[in-house]
Amino acid sequence: FKQKTAYEIMPSLVGSEMCIRDRIFIENFRCFKHIQIHPSNLCLLIGENDSGKTAILHALRMILGRWRPMPDDIYTNDPNVAPKDRDPIEIEVVLIPEDPAKGFTDDEHAFFSEHFDIDDNGNEKLRIKLRYGWDSEREEFRTEIRFQKRDGDGDEFSARYANQFGFFLIDALRDITREIANKTGLWGRLLSSITLSDTVQEKVSNLFRQANEILQKDPAFKSIKERFESLIEGIFSLPSDVENVRVSPIPQEAAEILRSADLHVRSKGSNVFLPISKHGMGAQSAAVIALFRTWAERRDIPNIFFGFEEPEAHLHPHVQRYLFRELTNLGAQVFITTHSTFIADQADLRDIVLLHRKGDESMAHQIPSQDFLPPDWEMAIKRYICLLYTSPSPRD
Repeated sequence: FKQKTAYEIMPSLVGSEMCIRDRIFIENFRCFKHIQIHPSNLCLLIGENDSGKTAILHALRMILGRWRPMPDDIYTNDPNVAPKDRDPIEIEVVLIPEDPAKGFTDDEHAFFSEHFDIDDNGNEKLRIKLRYGWDSEREEFRTEIRFQKRDGDGDEFSARYANQFGFFLIDALRDITREIANKTGLWGRLLSSITLSDTVQEKVSNLFRQANEILQKDPAFKSIKERFESLIEGIFSLPSDVENVRVSPIPQEAAEILRSADLHVRSKGSNVFLPISKHGMGAQSAAVIALFRTWAERRDIPNIFFGFEEPEAHLHPHVQRYLFRELTNLGAQVFITTHSTFIADQADLRDIVLLHRKGDESMAHQIPSQDFLPPDWEMAIKRYICLLYTSPSPRD
């Protein structure tokens, strides 16, 4: 029996215009002195704890998601060396077209024009490099992101170009309460993207007004409102013969009720809908990923990349497999860290990047992209890697 790979159980990954297919180069960043990896559209990062899986996701977020490094992000094997005396961080990504045979689109040529680099085979690539370190002239730590050319630095990777890219990361500490209660969370961002029709807004607003009028007539509610109003009138010297306070138990506008909407989910075999925050950790973790998956489908960034830390956390193996298929079907390049053999088994051997510690630094290893191994060898090697290195316990 041959285990089906992710590519055999899902449609082809299409959607983003560019992907980091050529290489990711990281130097002097956290646990990495120097690594270079060549990711596929699905890049599975496996290895023992503290081997650098999260560091790679954070490096990508810094260069494509406009996060910035900090002094303690600079690699060193000597804690007595101050950050400003360490070698600078360098993070470089090399982007190629989603379909190399077709090349970059006319729109991409028009937008990036002179920023493309040409390799020895005449192929166009877009190279972007971040540098971070101590600037002795300015006496401060400084971040610089520039396009790269064969002869050195190109122009600045300014906001105009950065707006064409995005790296979105769902970390291992998934907090459903934060994502729902916070207006800037996934739920708030998702609902704020909705535009209700004029007819619906008018009908909902009329219902809100009627409900508020009924509530205002309730004696208990009315007494509290009147007492509060009398105190406000005294504090601010307001006239008492006009209404000075309005309390709206229900929002006045349709958009407001969307922003305050909660999520209730019914468990299997139950007729009771409970707030998602009352469910178990597995359900909450899955709900955050489901929210992200829903939000990602409404994105409007041309070149988008996704990172997920340990999507298997608290989940049953069957659910892990299902979520993996959903995440790899986002229509963009996806980077996943995992300790799950159920997830790693579904990936192609060449999708896997194996990370491990060697002394003070972490190393990265991959199987070359060329087809030189018999299928049974590929399966045996993948099974060995998955069983040995997806365990959370350190391995020699």
